[in-house]
Amino acid sequence: ISAVASGSTIYDPAITNTTIDREQARFDPALDLDNTWTRVESGSAIFDPFDPFGAIITGSRTNGYNLDLGLAKTNPLGGSAGLGFGATTLRFAPGVFPLNPQTDSSLELTYQQPLLRGAGVDVNLAPIVLARIDTERSFFQLKDSVQEMVRGVIEAYWALVFARTDLWARQQQVAQAEEALERA
Repeated sequence: ISAVASGSTIYDPAITNTTIDREQARFDPALDLDNTWTRVESGSAIFDPFDPFGAIITGSRTNGYNLDLGLAKTNPLGGSAGLGFGATTLRFAPGVFPLNPQTDSSLELTYQQPLLRGAGVDVNLAPIVLARIDTERSFFQLKDSVQEMVRGVIEAYWALVFARTDLWARQQQVAQAEEALERA
C-alpha cells in the first residue's frame, strides 16, 4: 500500500485556462498603424546656354509622409468590420509649385461576412467552448488525482494500524505460548 502523487499540480487547470483567453482573443479589436517617410532626389543635366561645352546639373527633391491607421474587429458571426484612415503628404523643393505641399487623405469603412465557411455563431464560438471543456476536464483530473492520493494515504494509515495491531496480537500469542510452555 502506498500513496503515489500523480504529477498533477494546482497549476495545470490554470495553464489550461489560458487557452480560453487565447480563443477569445480572436474577437479582440486590432489596431494597425503604419508611418512611412520617403525622400526622393532625382537629378538631371541640361546644356549650359552660356557655355556650349558645359552642362548644368539640376534636380528636384520630393519629401513624402504616409500614414495608414486601421481598426478591425471580428464578431461572433464570423464577419469582420474595419475602419481605416490614410493620409499622404508630399513636399517639393526647390522651386515654386502651385500645390506645395500636397495632401491626399481617405477614410474607409468595410465589413466582410463569410456566407459558408466560417460563418455562424456556433462555428466561431466552438473553439471557446472546447477550451472551457478542456479546462473543466483538467480541473476534474486534478481533483481526481488529489482524491486518489488522499485515499491512498488513508489506506496506508489503516494498513499501518492493522500491522501494528497484528504485531501486538502476535506478541500476545507468543507470550501466552511461552507461559503455557513453562506450565507444561
